[in-house]
Amino acid sequence: MKRNEDPNFPVCLCVSWGNDDVIVDLEVKPETWQKIRAGEEIVLRGRGYTYEGETFQDFWAFNTFWDGSLSVSYDGGGEGFRGDYEGAIESQFSNFG
Repeated sequence: MKRNEDPNFPVCLCVSWGNDDVIVDLEVKPETWQKIRAGEEIVLRGRGYTYEGETFQDFWAFNTFWDGSLSVSYDGGGEGFRGDYEGAIESQFSNFG
């Protein structure tokens, strides 16, 4: 991980597609993030998003194509993003006080 390596805090991932018309993010719990980092194949359901007045569900698949891969798909069979999850890490939350 490029940022804070503390395993006690959740990680926020963010990806976009369609010339940044769709931007989705996902908060991953620390225990789940450790499994992902260990190479376990995991699929998580996102919060969903709205695009051009329609609501879609996003699904985040980790390590399913190669070790370190991330694929974000949406209901209806579309795939919006495929790449390395390291590039999608937005931040790791922690309390700084």
